[in-house]
Amino acid sequence: MFARILRNGIKVIVCLFSVVLLSACASNTINANNVTQETTNKATSQSNTTDNNSLTRIQVKIGNTVLDAELNDTQAAQEILSHMPLTLNFKDFSANFEEKIADLPFSVEVGNSSYSHDPQEGDIAYWQPDNRIVFYYGDVSEYSGIHVIGHFTTENAKDVINTQSTYDAEIKKVD
Repeated sequence: MFARILRNGIKVIVCLFSVVLLSACASNTINANNVTQETTNKATSQSNTTDNNSLTRIQVKIGNTVLDAELNDTQAAQEILSHMPLTLNFKDFSANFEEKIADLPFSVEVGNSSYSHDPQEGDIAYWQPDNRIVFYYGDVSEYSGIHVIGHFTTENAKDVINTQSTYDAEIKKVD
């Protein structure tokens, strides 16, 4: 009888040990997958950002207010820079969108730039389908055709961008 209890006890211990071992393996697999996903996310995030050394400073004058901004090194941004200084007429895109748009008097090649971005408040973008520059004073959804090419660095830029429904903006490169 003692041998039978001992055998059953050993079986229970082996089963418990197996459960603990399998749980540990599953946990390590989950942790390894999380580490792999975090590494992938960081690499993707880093590939979508631009090194600060490759940013070009610009100024946008709206009325008597001068806003500082930076454009990235994408082909679209660099092509627009090559046409500066520019004076463009900005207007509301729509009552439901927190953005101002201005038509460009020239075509822009976008190169290998992504065709879909999720612009944030203060971003400057190129809208490919209609050949426009866009100033964002609020957060809008991601949609196809938007190429984020820069960002305002002046703190109150969103307030200035949204002061009037239409205005002329002088845009120039800062040396």
